[in-house]
Amino acid sequence: SSTWVLSQVWLRDGVPYLYGVLALVSASSLARATPASLERTMTWVWRALVFHLVWVTAVGVVGSGSTWDNPRPFMGGGIFAFRPDVDTAIMGVTAGLMLRRLLLRQGWFLPLCGLVMVGFALTNAATRAGYIAVMLCLALGFGLAYAAGHNKGIRRAAIVVLVPLFVVGGWETLSATTAGDRLLATVNAPGAPGANSVDSASALGTANARKKVWRGVISWTKESQSRELFGAGMGVDFLAESHTLQYLEGTTYQNVRSPHDYLIGSFARLGLVGVGLLLLLVLRLVQQIFRFRRRIAQDELLTFAAMLVVALFVVASLGVVLEAPFGAVPFWWAAGILLALVRQPGEGEPAAVEPVDVSRGSWQPASR
Repeated sequence: SSTWVLSQVWLRDGVPYLYGVLALVSASSLARATPASLERTMTWVWRALVFHLVWVTAVGVVGSGSTWDNPRPFMGGGIFAFRPDVDTAIMGVTAGLMLRRLLLRQGWFLPLCGLVMVGFALTNAATRAGYIAVMLCLALGFGLAYAAGHNKGIRRAAIVVLVPLFVVGGWETLSATTAGDRLLATVNAPGAPGANSVDSASALGTANARKKVWRGVISWTKESQSRELFGAGMGVDFLAESHTLQYLEGTTYQNVRSPHDYLIGSFARLGLVGVGLLLLLVLRLVQQIFRFRRRIAQDELLTFAAMLVVALFVVASLGVVLEAPFGAVPFWWAAGILLALVRQPGEGEPAAVEPVDVSRGSWQPASR
């Protein structure tokens, strides 16, 4: 019936915001967690990250359009299909964690192999937001490794010396990757290397289409004072109402209900009140990462949560990520862990639980 269809649409639009409840669940779980359970959690996180890295590397070798990722038994999605935005963001988290271990001298062979695999997989990932997420995760890995060695001057000096080497190396390889070519074409179209390539033209076309959608959605939302303050609500197809759907739908995307920007979509649905609360949450997460940087740097699980929040929010700014469970579930889970960090009475160092270090195979208290 029409009522049931309307209910389905309303739920589809509203569920992404209900995922925020997971933050309460993860925060509560962290408060009750034992060192043994934290150890098991990080062990399974590493297993998942390594499996994912091997998989995306294999996709780069075989090709994401091969027959082995074409079957679509689950709601039209291929089991082994490569999704550039989310998969590249996860690769960035893996790279950041590998770099942190390398800089903290927690092994060198496996972290170095992991970074090489990430670099290879990135050459086939055509996503600018994903590439930015990778760079931010690497920068965060640098920063946290520096913070973790606060009482080791020689180690800090070595980390600082390595910074320009990574910057130069990253810049030299930027235009050699599909994502880098698209990013340079978007930022500086006339002078970008490969500015006349097919990837560059596609990047410019995509960027222009999204700008038209964003401007149209913002203008439509501001047409009504009540809509500007409180949004259009759930169940309303604001892309169709704002006449911007034509820029997003085509042979690749059908039945689109997101403007490929989480905050702009939230502005249309929740208005200034809703998007303001989301921005406050984002600022709070940034504040938590900065305020507890030394505590996070000493704990690999907290480092993982910080990188996951940063990477997923970046790709959500240019894609449909936090509107779907594969992006929203890990984001809100990690956000809850960061929000649970508090300064304990009588302690100079902020802490939620005793700092732990998994690099030696067990969760032992890390030196302060």
